[in-house]
Amino acid sequence: MIESLYAFFLKLKAAHIRDKRLRKKYKRIYMARYYWQKMESVRWGVSYSVFDGEELLEASLRCIRPQVDYINVVYQNISWYGEPSSQPLLPLLEKFLKQGLIDKIILYEPNLKMAAGTNEQCKRNLGLQQARRDGVRYYMTMDVDEFYFPQEMAAAKYAIIKKHVTRSCVKQETYGVRPTEKRLYNRGCFVPFFSRINIFSRHGKDHKLPCLCDPTRQLQYQPGNRYYIFEQCSMHHMSKVRKDIEKKLRNSSGGTARLKKKQSPLQLLSAEVENWFNIRI
Repeated sequence: MIESLYAFFLKLKAAHIRDKRLRKKYKRIYMARYYWQKMESVRWGVSYSVFDGEELLEASLRCIRPQVDYINVVYQNISWYGEPSSQPLLPLLEKFLKQGLIDKIILYEPNLKMAAGTNEQCKRNLGLQQARRDGVRYYMTMDVDEFYFPQEMAAAKYAIIKKHVTRSCVKQETYGVRPTEKRLYNRGCFVPFFSRINIFSRHGKDHKLPCLCDPTRQLQYQPGNRYYIFEQCSMHHMSKVRKDIEKKLRNSSGGTARLKKKQSPLQLLSAEVENWFNIRI
């Protein structure tokens, strides 16, 4: 409604411009300015789930911090299966808090009687609820091994506002054991991107999501959702870039068997790229 009124007044203001091309250009420029200002006025937030792979966290935070207004980190000291973290996480997180890379630290204590996937969903909901209390309007959950190009993220945020998107997804770009070893085969790999949240938002299965995503990261279906899959924005997944990959395999909620599944030669094809996100491990 507001956009249509704004467009109407732009037409009135541009009516004195005789050249049709100039009138269209005038309207396009001012509508773009309107959407950009609206994008800047809402609060964009991310919640990280942290247990292992903390050596990647700083690089991931630095790549998205300019594009979001709020970041919380939900950490745990023991895994879903009772294994302790390799080092105390709180001092590291407090350092990032002082540096302004994160805004809030939240401790999650797993219930070892529950399934790993259920625990993970509860942990992500804890981050979601805190983000909502802190005024976040567009929310996304992330892990330590996920990275985005800031310019792609900015363009996707603009499109979310312009197209009135409430649920969005992006494709995954996967990597090998080095941050410069980019896999060439990534067919059908997607991850939830920013979603508009409200008091009813919860992590859970969305049966109408138009692509295959991790169910613990989805938000439950709500009537009136407007979905969009971004082809020009990717999440760069450093899933095997670790100091201790065996620890991840032992404690993943997805199960060790799935992560150790033998890959076809096509899936192992890779290209050497730059260390775009300045990852040092």
